[in-house]
Amino acid sequence: MKNQTTDRSYRYSWQYIIATWFYSGLIPAAPGTFGTIAAFPLYYLLIMISGSLAEIRIWLGTSIVLLTIFGYIAIRRYHEETGLIDHKSIVIDEVIGILLTIAISYQWILPIAIKFAPTDSPHKALLEMFIVATIVFRFFDIRKPFFIRTIEKSMPNAAGVILDDVLAAIYSSGTLYIISSVIK
Repeated sequence: MKNQTTDRSYRYSWQYIIATWFYSGLIPAAPGTFGTIAAFPLYYLLIMISGSLAEIRIWLGTSIVLLTIFGYIAIRRYHEETGLIDHKSIVIDEVIGILLTIAISYQWILPIAIKFAPTDSPHKALLEMFIVATIVFRFFDIRKPFFIRTIEKSMPNAAGVILDDVLAAIYSSGTLYIISSVIK
């Protein structure tokens, strides 16, 4: 663990900003949920610059890969600086998880959002889609069913921090697919 002077300068490093997703992970109550919500501007931007479902997937996929690479580096640096591996203020994994949930299940989320909150505004529909994805993703990320908790406990490193959210995104996507199939 570093001294206070190093800690202060580290808090302004790109690694700290990424690990805490622009400091949203420092919100004391429910930092993971706030970190997930803080991904909304990036999600919205990526959707708005896309012209088709294929472009949405390309932009989301590229962002997920880049965030995973930089997130892994940021989490490792966080561990080096603080001695903590999966501190609650690290929320880059939630950002990766929610974007992955949306990338996998984009076409399934829209019918669910429209079914439960009909709207004629495309911007409102994007918000509703994000809310639906967030609720389902956070359920699996918090509850950690099946072997997600086992992975989290058996891999106390940066890869494990990210992997449990990737698995929660996969479970979330499967659930969204089932819900979408049932309401059709």
